[in-house]
Amino acid sequence: MGFIEEIRLSLETNGSGAGSVTSNTLQNVAIKAVSVVYDSAPGGCSLAVTKTSPSETPITISGNTDFAYYPQATTVDNTGSPLATSTDYVIANGTITVTATTGGASKTHIIKVYLERLN
Repeated sequence: MGFIEEIRLSLETNGSGAGSVTSNTLQNVAIKAVSVVYDSAPGGCSLAVTKTSPSETPITISGNTDFAYYPQATTVDNTGSPLATSTDYVIANGTITVTATTGGASKTHIIKVYLERLN
């Protein structure tokens, strides 16, 4: 197990409450947790955390309470069919993007992503 490091992303929303922020390119990391510190977000704030390589959305967040989220990835068999189990290793070899669809007008939310280096 490697060391856990934190990256901070500042998500700024427009007057309609929408916005997104993308990390620098990451190599050989596992996303261990995502923490959100809201800037007076309205109830029902909707955030999606997506990643590239492989492309997936490991976390979708609805609410407005500062909290930490722990992503899980569905395991698959050797044909790619989903199994009924999951793993806490959500691998990223690319960028992480956080998108708000209803994040409150003209707000700045702080997203902390905790990563484990795998090499």
